[in-house]
Amino acid sequence: MWEGFLCLSSSHVLCVLAGFAVGVLAPRRWPQIWFARQTPTDWGIGKRNDRLYSLDHGKLNLELPPRSMWMNMGYWRDTDDFPTACQALLVEVLKKAGLLDDTADSSAPKLRPSLKSLSILDLGFGCGDQTAFLVQLARVPLKYVGINLNYRQYRFAQNRLGPKNQASKSDVQIFCEDAAQIESWPTDLRKAVASLPDKEQNSNNSHGQNETWVLALDSFYHFHPSRKPIVSLAAQDLKASVMAFDMLLSDSAAWYQRWILKLVAWMGECPINTFMTRDQYSAMLAEAGYDRSHIEFYEVTEDVFEPLARYMDKRGDELEDMGMMLGSLNIARLVFDWWARSRVLEAVIVVARISSEQSERKGVC
Repeated sequence: MWEGFLCLSSSHVLCVLAGFAVGVLAPRRWPQIWFARQTPTDWGIGKRNDRLYSLDHGKLNLELPPRSMWMNMGYWRDTDDFPTACQALLVEVLKKAGLLDDTADSSAPKLRPSLKSLSILDLGFGCGDQTAFLVQLARVPLKYVGINLNYRQYRFAQNRLGPKNQASKSDVQIFCEDAAQIESWPTDLRKAVASLPDKEQNSNNSHGQNETWVLALDSFYHFHPSRKPIVSLAAQDLKASVMAFDMLLSDSAAWYQRWILKLVAWMGECPINTFMTRDQYSAMLAEAGYDRSHIEFYEVTEDVFEPLARYMDKRGDELEDMGMMLGSLNIARLVFDWWARSRVLEAVIVVARISSEQSERKGVC
């Protein structure tokens, strides 16, 4: 998830450097960092009363744990609410993958009627919100294996999902491991992943009744050393299609913009070459085993970067009114604003479908 991209690292120095890197290209935003949040109290006016009658008690009124802990960039076309936008991004990915019923109301998505079983390998399930949503969405047998590198998120998801419901049609397993480092996976994770493909799996390209998918919702750009090992596993061993939200480097990006992106990626603990052009991304998927004719990109930039930056700016004001701060998320806000204005990156939904020939060949995980 992109919180690793936001915090950049535990070092305040790196956060400052990231802000500087973006600020060079957005000097008009610097006043917001240093001055726009200042109030009369900050200049010594009414400080005594503020110490006595502040809003710190607002922290005691917060609902904990929060009802939702979604964490992705969101799809903001029909909402200005963060959890709703995050869920909408997942729905949009499922829709582009052809898994949803086109006749269902958009506010109440359903799986398409012809689908009889579904298997999903979820790479980066966050705090379990998308897991819970997929389980709720599934009215057919669902085999779900989720992998998350962050232990605190993993524990939060465990508590949120609770014990397995024996009456449920869903078989849900989550693991705290590095999805990008396949060779380091423990035996139980390997077995769980290998069990995902259905014995009667149909080609996803023909909208079969039994399908296997790999889901990467706003997580692929974190993968070290690259996305290719897990994508190769999906294509060659699982015979699974891939659905993802990711970001592509614009072909028109200037050299200095590419340098800034490498710096931000490095500070966000991502591979410095994590952002690829559309042609490079297609080549990576093709090398992994997907037919180029079955690879699709859907650009959603307008509904992601700018509205997300606007929401974070508004939320920053609301938090400061309550005596709290966005903290390092302010750096992320500037990054998203730069991406929106410069178009150096494109927000895309990627769908790579397994071919009928591939689905007929068996692989071993």
